[in-house]
Amino acid sequence: MKNNKTWKFANNYSAMWLVRLSLLLSIISIAIFAYNDSFKTTESIALPFIIVALVVVIVRTERALVKYADKIERGEE
Repeated sequence: MKNNKTWKFANNYSAMWLVRLSLLLSIISIAIFAYNDSFKTTESIALPFIIVALVVVIVRTERALVKYADKIERGEE
């Protein structure tokens, strides 16, 4: 990271999305578990959702960092 400000922005932004997606994943996991008592099945179905959520967080954070860096270079931040 270029500086501490950028580091804090990235941490806050990714944490915000991780919390949002974790709530969504919790609801999905509970719904799957409610219809199927097998933990193995629930785990097998939930794992791809978790991987997709992590990829989404990484991609969104990287895109936001590019925009944030542009703002810093223009002196808007």
